[in-house]
Amino acid sequence: MVERKFDPKWLEGLVFHYADKKMVEKNGRKTLQAIAMQRPLKEEDILNWKDYEDRVVIATNDGKKYTVKKKGAGNADPKEPKK
Repeated sequence: MVERKFDPKWLEGLVFHYADKKMVEKNGRKTLQAIAMQRPLKEEDILNWKDYEDRVVIATNDGKKYTVKKKGAGNADPKEPKK
């Protein structure tokens, strides 16, 4: 089996979700508040990936799973049943 390399172009438009924490004062008490944030997905955020010829499935460290179609792999939608 041929080992394929990861193409950074597959990450275009994908986002990584994380929480930024800061101390706020509520009702006279200091509490830690988590604020939802997002940034562009980087290659080091990838937990695992699998190449399926016409698409790539990417699992990220934030628990998300993305299916990215490869360019020039045809017009077939992998979720659409064949007729």
